Amino acid sequence: MKSLIKPAVLAALILLLLIPLAMIEGTVRERSYNRDAVRANIASSWTGAQTLSGPWLVVEYRRTTEKVHWDEKTQMKITTPWTQYEKLLLRPKQTRLANALDVSHRKRGIFAVPVYVGDVSLTAVFDTKAASDALTQADGKITLDRVYTTVSVSDARGIASSPTLDWAGQSVEVIPGADLNDLPGFHAELPKAVIEKPQEFSFLAEFKLRGLDQFLATAVGFDNQINLTSTWPHPSFTGSFLPLEHDINDNGFQATWSVSSFAAGISLAPERVSQNTAFAAPQQPNTVGVRLFEPVDIYTPSDRATKYGLLFVLLTFAAFYLFEILGKSGLHPLQYGLVGLALAIFFLLLLSLSEHTGFASAYSIATAACVGLISVYIAPVLGRANAIILGFGLTLLYATCYVILMLEDHALLVGSGLLFAALASVMLLTKRIDWYQLTPDVRLPGKGKLSQTTATGE
Repeated sequence: MKSLIKPAVLAALILLLLIPLAMIEGTVRERSYNRDAVRANIASSWTGAQTLSGPWLVVEYRRTTEKVHWDEKTQMKITTPWTQYEKLLLRPKQTRLANALDVSHRKRGIFAVPVYVGDVSLTAVFDTKAASDALTQADGKITLDRVYTTVSVSDARGIASSPTLDWAGQSVEVIPGADLNDLPGFHAELPKAVIEKPQEFSFLAEFKLRGLDQFLATAVGFDNQINLTSTWPHPSFTGSFLPLEHDINDNGFQATWSVSSFAAGISLAPERVSQNTAFAAPQQPNTVGVRLFEPVDIYTPSDRATKYGLLFVLLTFAAFYLFEILGKSGLHPLQYGLVGLALAIFFLLLLSLSEHTGFASAYSIATAACVGLISVYIAPVLGRANAIILGFGLTLLYATCYVILMLEDHALLVGSGLLFAALASVMLLTKRIDWYQLTPDVRLPGKGKLSQTTATGE
């Protein structure tokens, strides 16, 4: 039974080491939350992610019909006019959006967030015949109140320059606010002749749009083409549709989307609702765009690395215990505990260094520091040769872990291979050991034989 005491003590040590590992994992999450708080803080003073929707053509009108009711006093039917205030939302026949994103960083302390200023050019073609026909076919008398075109964005603070808007080749005044669903953006009043004399009209709006982290555009027309360019070399395309064509290199990216009304599920008929009812159309999910992906996200690999902390401790303790058995050397449980703490502090070093030097450099420095410390510490006990072998093994373990972290798609394959190799090594090295006859005597370097009880501190 005495031979089981030390493994039991080591198991208890491993459980205790879960405490500092959990604390370090919590620190990684806390730093990640701090980064997100900085992102929110910059968004509050700069602007957030932007979604551009439009252009739309909105027609507000009154529809007057006759309402018949029974008058109890006169015992007669009385006809009175009843006016409803309604509006039509007309989609463009064709839209073309071009946006060149100029990306830079905004910093708060050690945290940096990518922001952009986009040079937006939005063109469209409206055929107002459908809206005119819808009003002509409506019941009652139609009285036009106003006609305007509108463009909405997620955050009006991002409109960095006064938009210019041309309708049918003529410059029109731009008014702040989309005037649709209380959405931010801008709109322009148009003459009623747009509906009274239906035809195709051209639309052109140009402005600069600031944003943070992500830009999306909504496909609102029957034929939509969106072209995005930027000097940012790490795009992550997002939205309901992937780009039809894209080119990514060290100098940036270029991407083009082509979305038809069939793909977007857009109806050709104008939408008619009460003026007190919000349109559902601007909220539809037919968006395309790009997220400014940060390839040097130190917190995701750091968080994943800490999850391997227990595996590091188990494999290292197993190697040390194996050297004890094969080499007749003894390590005190306290020495195991100190080695375990060194393994745990590796992840804290990795986190703190990576915030300043980058993940790869931090991983190399933390590995060299911890492997060197452990090798120097155990050399007097296990011998210099064994310490070198263990140091090499630890270095190989850290290198394998780095490969697992970088090859995220193949992490399971490499990790399972590592565990199999570790188990196979233990089995092959101990296949000739008679565990029932395992001697309790161990020897410290430079000293005589020592009982297992004395060596383990029992």
